[in-house]
Amino acid sequence: MSDVSLPVSYRTLEAPVHVEWVEKKSRFLCALFPAATEHAVQQQLALLRKQYWDATHHCSAFRLKDGTERAHDDGEPAGTAGRPMLHVLQQHDLVDVCAVVTRYFGGTLLGAGGLVRAYSHSVVRAIEAATLLSIAPHDLYHLTLDYSQYDFALHRLREAGWEVAASFTDRVTLTVIAPTAVRETAIPMLTSLAQSPVPIVPVQTELRALHVTK
Repeated sequence: MSDVSLPVSYRTLEAPVHVEWVEKKSRFLCALFPAATEHAVQQQLALLRKQYWDATHHCSAFRLKDGTERAHDDGEPAGTAGRPMLHVLQQHDLVDVCAVVTRYFGGTLLGAGGLVRAYSHSVVRAIEAATLLSIAPHDLYHLTLDYSQYDFALHRLREAGWEVAASFTDRVTLTVIAPTAVRETAIPMLTSLAQSPVPIVPVQTELRALHVTK
């Protein structure tokens, strides 16, 4: 377990994913699902144990954004299942996510190295099939422009990759959403575009979810 809190920005899972594959006659079924609390993890694990009641092992690993991490080998040799699964979640920087790999033993021993590879690969396959989200704080700004400034401002804002919406009256009012991480760049840029005598500062900050491009 880790007690180090994770930053506000994080990556997580949009929806549950299930994958299945076979290695030397052993079936590996990986369930990867969102889980924001240990209670949610235990609830889902109980459901999987009930669904696959006749399986040999139900190994698990999870990470929460408060820094909590757990790994469980469920009868496999120590360090050959849960810990490798957790390592994959760490490598992909995923939190509020749990992986459970259910194994039906096929009669052939895989050895310690084979088990590590099989359990790791199960989680990798699930992540590859999943839709991932990047959660990060974003700032919302309002600025008012003359029509003569609009085209240039819109070009600059889109070039920066920020979200822009416009409303039109006697002047143009822009609503701009930009990552909080670029605030030190955004404020002077927006202030300049608006030709404002005072800095254009965020009116609110909120967490937004964006799909991760693989």
